[in-house]
Amino acid sequence: MSRVNKKGKIMVKAGIATWSFNGFTLDKAYEVISAVGAKGADIRTAEPHLDRPNRMENFEQVREAGKKAKEQIDAYGIEPLSLAMRTEGSPFDHDPSTYNLEFDKNLEFAKVIGAKSINEHYLNPLMAADLGHEEALRRLKKVWGECSKRAGEHGIKLVWEFEIGSAFRTPDHVVQVSEELASPWFGALYDTSHAHIIAGVGLEGPNGHFYEPIEGGQIELLRRLKGLIGHVHIADTVGAPDWWGALPHQYTTGHVNFGEGDVDFDAVGKEIYKAQPDLEWWTLDEYGWRGDASEVQNWMDKYTAFIKKSIEA
Repeated sequence: MSRVNKKGKIMVKAGIATWSFNGFTLDKAYEVISAVGAKGADIRTAEPHLDRPNRMENFEQVREAGKKAKEQIDAYGIEPLSLAMRTEGSPFDHDPSTYNLEFDKNLEFAKVIGAKSINEHYLNPLMAADLGHEEALRRLKKVWGECSKRAGEHGIKLVWEFEIGSAFRTPDHVVQVSEELASPWFGALYDTSHAHIIAGVGLEGPNGHFYEPIEGGQIELLRRLKGLIGHVHIADTVGAPDWWGALPHQYTTGHVNFGEGDVDFDAVGKEIYKAQPDLEWWTLDEYGWRGDASEVQNWMDKYTAFIKKSIEA
């Protein structure tokens, strides 16, 4: 089937993230995603949905877990889009062997289930601050450059979801990392909620320094990232953080339901498509589902209308 419409525009398909269904089984998430016609999903390796590959003892265990996960995915006709990985190691480590091993376990899992990309979304900001910007960037380029090459050998892309609680959180640094690691197998994962705060609101770093937004907000950030985006999450926010850990730097962007926050989706959707018109999927990263299937159908109705409007603008 052609991905080009009658107007010559490349069409984009709508996926949904499985973590939109936290509190429900993964089977239920797949069932509802399939029922509303999404057919594509970003998948997070985290309990209770899936065991974490990086904690498995060996690659045979990873492959067996991947085969079971693939059977479950295939049963619902779901296409796995991006695997949100977890690691204990860091690319900032002096000896990154632990991180590389954990990455390779996630890569093996992604290979078995047929994921198109691996999503790395956290870089410890305190470690980066201790190293200094240049050394942290040097280590990151070396480790992620090698990881993305290994992933690329299997047709899988490494995508970086820049977050407000992570290192390299300013618009300039997001662009710098994306440019210096750019390759066919590396790209930025552009999440509209994170980008809204980073580029449009501003944020306070772990050192107490306030990082100012940029003129033009995330529209300007998207223009700077033209051609550098590897995947997209569509998420809304009112600009408030959400703590996932007990330490001051362990936070991310708090989400609200699509269309109920401060993100100007009419403008942002058009600019995403201009920045990266060749992406096959955009993933809806929605707020917590409450168990009513009609709620997800409403998500999809609004979401598909948004994609269509963004493409045809």
